[in-house]
Amino acid sequence: MTRRPVAAAMRGFSLIELLVAVAVGLVLTLAVSGVLVRGEGRNRASLAVGDIDQGGAYAAAILDGVLRSAGSGFASRAPETYGCRINARRGGNALLPRTAAWPAPFAGFTQDPRVAPVIIGKSQSAAGSDVIAVMRGNGGFGEAAMEVLALGPPLGLRSTIGLRNNDLLLLADGNPECLVLQTTGLAAPPLNAGVDTVALEGGTGQYHTVTGPNRNLADFGVPTANTVVVNLGSGEATGITPRNPPQFMLYGVGANRTLFGLDMLAVDGGAVQPLVEGVVEMRALYGVDDDNDGVLDDWVDPGVAPYDSATLLAGTPAAQQLLMQIVAVRVGMILQTSRAEREDVAPADIVLFEDLDPALQQVRTLTAEQRRYRHRVVEFTVPLRNVLLARAP
Repeated sequence: MTRRPVAAAMRGFSLIELLVAVAVGLVLTLAVSGVLVRGEGRNRASLAVGDIDQGGAYAAAILDGVLRSAGSGFASRAPETYGCRINARRGGNALLPRTAAWPAPFAGFTQDPRVAPVIIGKSQSAAGSDVIAVMRGNGGFGEAAMEVLALGPPLGLRSTIGLRNNDLLLLADGNPECLVLQTTGLAAPPLNAGVDTVALEGGTGQYHTVTGPNRNLADFGVPTANTVVVNLGSGEATGITPRNPPQFMLYGVGANRTLFGLDMLAVDGGAVQPLVEGVVEMRALYGVDDDNDGVLDDWVDPGVAPYDSATLLAGTPAAQQLLMQIVAVRVGMILQTSRAEREDVAPADIVLFEDLDPALQQVRTLTAEQRRYRHRVVEFTVPLRNVLLARAP
């Protein structure tokens, strides 16, 4: 029987044709997969950069807010308050000066903090960055110092308007030691019409004390116009509405690329608080008014004398004059993503304060591993408005 030829349209693919089709399909699959992988990588990189951009903005907002209020309450009486060592007890125990180092990352900062709107501890954080100490009262009624008429206790004041129970008071008279007290025995309203004395009960309750590690209430001289108290704000939460605690804070970079804060007066317990992730370095400079005309003249490095922390915190008249010349702060931060890239995406060096004199620039040299992470630089300048207002004619 004769076999009939199969029609061309009914023939299948040859082995060679199938192999070519499979090869083309694999190439297309690999190409699409590569595009998807690269797109996903770019998406993750964008998210990571967005995270550090938001973190940098948030860190800047925190520091900008506290620095703008630095010196509130006591800057107007700088000759009496600036540079005095803070003597404070809490629960009957010495709080300041500290008898042990601060917890990490602030262990390198002085254990004897002195009153000043801002103190920069050059390279004193655990990560090698700067520590920024910011101090401000939060009394809420004009933030004006009150003249002391009699030591008591009770403490005699020219006026007690604005004071409430459990407010913390800073007592100073221009000497190297000042004392933190706490009010009791006041009526609930903050106007205290006709009241000119404040009880200062001793014992173990919170900050109630008339003694300090280095200076006691009886050591102050009154009556004299040089002895004043500053209302720092509420010292405990119970029964206080609204609550307005003082802000005597430390800020520094510690473990896990995190910016931390610590309340030096331990109003909320004194625990170190993580604030912002992704911060690998923080540096700061002082803006100083050399000729006392109210205009910033120079930026200075806080690690170079006479504006190093040891000189500024010496408790001398010369140190006080230097503190009074600081009218602004410039802060620079470097943030790093948490995800490494496949190739280098960062330069070998990142420079802070690049527009200033080379002696003021801060250079961070990245390791080979760090160059695979994306980085962002955040810089901002903050005028110390309470200082400038106090210096205004």
